[in-house]
Amino acid sequence: KLVVKAWTQLGNALRLIGRYAEAETALARAGAIPISDLPTSIHLIEVQASLHRNTGSYDCAACLLGCAIGAEEALGNPAGKARLYIQLGIVELDAGHRPRAFRCFRTALDLLTPASPPDLLIAAGHNMFQTLIAAGRLSAASAALAGLEPTYRRLNAPRIEAKAEWLRARLY
Repeated sequence: KLVVKAWTQLGNALRLIGRYAEAETALARAGAIPISDLPTSIHLIEVQASLHRNTGSYDCAACLLGCAIGAEEALGNPAGKARLYIQLGIVELDAGHRPRAFRCFRTALDLLTPASPPDLLIAAGHNMFQTLIAAGRLSAASAALAGLEPTYRRLNAPRIEAKAEWLRARLY
């Protein structure tokens, strides 16, 4: 398990600095090791999907994230599943599939509760808002922002307040 995690972390670090071929090699090494721990397997799939997104292989990234969502379902972890739906939504948005992206962000928000990690609430809401603006659905974006405002206020963090202001400015 630790060896898989180490190769996955190396692959992710290489991905983040744009060394995609080396990242792919490291992730392939991680994937060649039998994994019995489901969270470790899901994390490896997430990083592989991110690499495919970075290289423009959106269909492959979406397929991997679909597999990860299925695996996360087995764990019964709504926050983990929401995180994967957010990532899938970003892949769909990058691929130009706005309706699919919107559904992913909406699904992520539906999985989350007020007790969920704030970064997931913000990521899902922010990306859904961006998708609506990109689609020219300004009244829906305005309604989404109004729906997100209580969450932003509840979190009471300067960074979140700044993001809310940025979203308002982007809308107007």
